[in-house]
Amino acid sequence: MFDPGTRLGEQALQNQMNRVLDLTRDHWTGKYIGSKRSDGYYEYGDAIPVLCTTLDRIQRSGPLAEVWWRCGHRRWETNDALPSPKDVPRLALP
Repeated sequence: MFDPGTRLGEQALQNQMNRVLDLTRDHWTGKYIGSKRSDGYYEYGDAIPVLCTTLDRIQRSGPLAEVWWRCGHRRWETNDALPSPKDVPRLALP
């Protein structure tokens, strides 16, 4: 995906991360358990965590810092991003 020896700009890297997110969505999303009319929850037992980072981030802060972007999350995280969350309840819409 990346051509060794070239340096991509911040926006190009973000675009590639978004592309990975889109292409792998079926693998990292939880499976919704329940009907649309009742309360349900997401089960993550079969989900595969997909994390992205850049070499610059790791070199600047180290691999234990907030350098990991886990698909489906909304912020940079530490290596605590690797484990899947416990089942997450979701309330039905009125």
